[in-house]
Formats: sequence, structure tokens, C-alpha cells
Amino acid sequence: MALLAAGALAVACPPKPVRTGPAPGSPLPSVQVPPGCQRDLSGTYAHAQRPEFRYLARDDGTTLTMSVERVRADAGSADGGSRVSITLARTSRGFVGQARATAFVSTGQPCPVEFFTEVIACDEAALLLRSAATTAVDESCRAPPSAVHAAMMEHRLIRESAPQPVDAGEPEQASPASVQ
Repeated sequence: MALLAAGALAVACPPKPVRTGPAPGSPLPSVQVPPGCQRDLSGTYAHAQRPEFRYLARDDGTTLTMSVERVRADAGSADGGSRVSITLARTSRGFVGQARATAFVSTGQPCPVEFFTEVIACDEAALLLRSAATTAVDESCRAPPSAVHAAMMEHRLIRESAPQPVDAGEPEQASPASVQ
């Protein structure tokens, strides 16, 4: 009988909506990023210790995405089909995200892998990233059940170029000879 009454109560009362974000009218969580990291970080960067690695960065003000390419001495690209990308978001927990790459297990099977990555410093000339040095997958490309905390490595990326502002140009002036 108690079960029946509880069932009737559940049917009579509509479920409460589930809130997934901040309550309406409450302030949004503040973004916590290192000084200088709020500006547009778009541009081309080179790794300070491994200048053959180039990073093409696009920044929309919330998310910084980078594609990584290895450049050969003859100016050709030599990524070997193994694309690396980095996606970092400005959040209340920092400027954090993932580096994504492809690892190969002993059978030669390619496996997508992710490495925790964060921006720890920004200035006009460079970015300083900290990233997990290793990750593990089994022969089926699955992460092990008990994740081991990887050692972290720092990577200084030297800015080579910033995006050039788009110049809409000046309107053409009619030359005196063409005016009638």
C-alpha cells in the first residue's frame, strides 16, 4: 500500500528540471588563465628545443586550437601521416585541454591517444605549455583501467608570426582623366 501511494505521488508531481549550468541571473564562472593569455594567440610558433616542429594556432577568444607539423630541412612537410592537434579552452579551471595524436601498438595498429595539456604562461614572444609526457593503450587501443599519472613536460613555443590584420583597403579614387 505504501508503494502504491508513493507511485501515485510520483505521477501527480511533475519532475523537477535538472540544472546543468549556473542558475539564471547568477554570474558565470570566471575564467582563470595566466596573465597575457586572454589576448589573441593566433599565429605560427616553433618549438624552442625542436624548431623543426611548427604550430599553427587559431584562437577564437575561448578556444585555442593548434595543428602541429614537422618541417624538414628542405622546407617540406614530414608528418608521416601522424597528425597531432592541440585544443585548449579558457575555463574556470585554467587554460586546459588535450593534445591528440596517433600511437602505434606492437601489431602496428594505429590508436588515437590524448595527452592532458595546459597553457602555463603567455607573453608577446612565446607560449609555455605543460603536457603529459606519456600515455598508455593496450593492443585494442584502450586505456588501462587504472590510469597512471604521467610525468609532465614543459614546451616553450616561440612566436614566429602573428596573424596579419585584414586590410579592406581604401576606396579607389577616380582619376581626373576618367571623370566626365
